[in-house]
Amino acid sequence: MRKLVLVIVSVVLLSVFIAVNYLLWKNEQYSKSGENKEALINALYGNIKYLEDANAQLNNEKKNYEALAKRLESEKDSLEYEVDRLNELLEQRNQLIYMFKQEVDLSSARAVIVQWIDGINKGDYSAAASLMSKPIKLLGQNATAIEFENYYSEHIKQIRIKSIELYKSETPAERKGDIVFVVSLDVEKLKEEEKPEYREGDNLKYIIVQYDVSGKRWIISDILHAL
Repeated sequence: MRKLVLVIVSVVLLSVFIAVNYLLWKNEQYSKSGENKEALINALYGNIKYLEDANAQLNNEKKNYEALAKRLESEKDSLEYEVDRLNELLEQRNQLIYMFKQEVDLSSARAVIVQWIDGINKGDYSAAASLMSKPIKLLGQNATAIEFENYYSEHIKQIRIKSIELYKSETPAERKGDIVFVVSLDVEKLKEEEKPEYREGDNLKYIIVQYDVSGKRWIISDILHAL
């Protein structure tokens, strides 16, 4: 009987011990789970705060770019208006120049062309070069006075003027405002070239003249095959 009681008591004590240990283990698991959950929540709140700050920064940048776009649009409209105004003024100027070319006496401008050709025919190349704007234009490129003299002394024997007429037709956009003379020439050459500036015999040239304000005189700015 005593043995039975002892066994029953032992079983009860063992059950209580096992139950207590289970409860302690369960409590520890809940405690760990709570710590992990708290750490996870803290991490999530940290990420949310970072994303909210980043979002606020992006919103500020967006507002700045929108303000910049609005300002640039306003400046663009202002610039377009200014371009239109300048184009209108330029067109008015071209019209005035066109009227000027129709009415003004350009005999002194014609005389410069005659003097220039006379200098070449006489071999006075420095005098001819002095009647041209700087840099001198030769064969479609800039040239020095020496290069100018070498070309005409080696290739041209004589140039005779057949006619000089003021070009009164509509000029290309890049030539708006230029004073252009259509000059018919009879050229006698010393030798031929691969890409001649002048052909033997008849030549038609468009000679551009401009008024040198500082020198108070007309000068030749370019000589073209065509406009």
